[in-house]
Amino acid sequence: TDTVVGVAISHSELIAATSSLDRTVRLYDVQTGRLLNILRNVHLAAVVDLAFPDDASSSLIATASHDSTAGLWDVNTGALLARLRGHQGPLSQVHFLHQHVNRLVTASYDARIII
Repeated sequence: TDTVVGVAISHSELIAATSSLDRTVRLYDVQTGRLLNILRNVHLAAVVDLAFPDDASSSLIATASHDSTAGLWDVNTGALLARLRGHQGPLSQVHFLHQHVNRLVTASYDARIII
């Protein structure tokens, strides 16, 4: 593993996720600390931020990368559900809107946000 640059805890507080410069997302069981899954090569560059939605029943996680894209993943299967493009520079943050589990906000070094 490479430098860990982000961490997020699921709303249910059952899963912790880390993002890393090596383009991986690691998912951990919060109670035991056991590694549950590694999402490898989820982006073409460093994964710098991640977020879980507020809905405790959701199995989604969003990622932000220096490859200028965001990803939407299923934490149970590790499947990529959507790749979100539109920024002209590396992403710095990703967040779910609190009232809308299917809406994201991304921030980028291109001096813009996209909702």
